[in-house]
Amino acid sequence: MNLNNFQERLNQEILQRGFNYYRENRVMKSYNEDNFIVQGSEDYEVIVKVDETGNITYSACDCPYDFGPICKHEAAVYFKLMEAEYEGEMVGKKKPAVFELLNDLSKEELVEILMDMTKQDPKFGEKLVFKYAKVNEINLLDQCKKLVSSIVKEHKGREGYISRRNAYAFVVAFEELMEKIRDTEDALLAIDIGLLVLDEGMKAFQYVDDSDGDIGYLVDETIGLIGKRAMACNPLDLDLRIEIFNKLLKYGDRRIFEGWENFKLKLLEICEEFSDIEVVRKKYRAKLEKLIKEESDDAYSN
Repeated sequence: MNLNNFQERLNQEILQRGFNYYRENRVMKSYNEDNFIVQGSEDYEVIVKVDETGNITYSACDCPYDFGPICKHEAAVYFKLMEAEYEGEMVGKKKPAVFELLNDLSKEELVEILMDMTKQDPKFGEKLVFKYAKVNEINLLDQCKKLVSSIVKEHKGREGYISRRNAYAFVVAFEELMEKIRDTEDALLAIDIGLLVLDEGMKAFQYVDDSDGDIGYLVDETIGLIGKRAMACNPLDLDLRIEIFNKLLKYGDRRIFEGWENFKLKLLEICEEFSDIEVVRKKYRAKLEKLIKEESDDAYSN
């Protein structure tokens, strides 16, 4: 596989997610030229070795993805390396014809192209507005709810069920919402968006064939992002931290976690971050003691 043809060889969903990471500048050089750090719900180390002709001779990532040979983090690095190649840092080659074409178009011509694409695919227009429109934070959560509803409706179709074959595409459709969790300045709002995605992810176990673990991945990734935003709060803002703790603790009591105690426990682990606050620590301890009593017959949960 070469930097000039990897886009033809990779799974298109992986390719798109990798491109999104690259476009968002989530790829950073690490301690040598072959090592990169890609920022996601966590920071993952990617090693990619390329020879003088652009052939990818080695590629690996330490993320848990195991549903294919190449993950989205590796794909993001490929795009980064391809960018470097075009800039002359590696092997000098010409830019793709499409890139040259778009780069030479005027703003008006690009707008016309996007408008035509929106007419052909209204959902493309909705996603474009969601991603780039400047909206106030009061309306953002409502927009997120509408987008979730739109994603579910689109992928469920008339059957009301999503097959194993289409499960991954369904998960990928949530990427725009995942970006909002990462980038929304208001931590509490970001966590509300995260819980919105988590809620649909848990429900999706009932209407998606998750044989390949795509829904489990979405839920895990979402909980990881919620934890990341929760832990990034100002440690001196006690009111905010207590509010987040109470929100997560209450959410963990929802019936959607019945049969999925592992996800409930992961959410509870985030709550532990706030146990340096005395009132939180007492409430957290009482919650754990109650759970131990309730689950005394279940060795795993205990």
